[in-house]
Amino acid sequence: MLKNDAVKISGLEDVEFDSASSMAVPAVKQEDFCVFSSSGNYRLTASTAVAAGGLFQMTNGNDKLDYQIALTAIGIGVPAVLAPMTSGIPVTGLPGDSISDTCITAGTNATITVTIQAEDFNAAAPGQYADTLTMLVEPE
Repeated sequence: MLKNDAVKISGLEDVEFDSASSMAVPAVKQEDFCVFSSSGNYRLTASTAVAAGGLFQMTNGNDKLDYQIALTAIGIGVPAVLAPMTSGIPVTGLPGDSISDTCITAGTNATITVTIQAEDFNAAAPGQYADTLTMLVEPE
């Protein structure tokens, strides 16, 4: 009998920021989600088509707005892993739920934190900024 490695992300939703004309402090949003990995560990790569030198950028036509991403992964009986992310570069050695592919046993086990720095926001031209972030999860 052959057992294959399997991974699954669930519970990840869009991250939306409120409207503002200026900011005095960074805007921060978090999204909790679940990663199942039959091997127990996984690696995660976040990427975007608008990345420049590993940076994440939202666009509004030709205008760009930089943002940062950090990942927190929590495993049962292991310390949390906090990792800033670079577009296209995998973060490895992350603990996943190896029992339930819907994380019924432990609930969410990962958090993505999206941050827009106030100085980047204030320097950006007015408009609606958006980006599509791709999260690739692979077993280790």
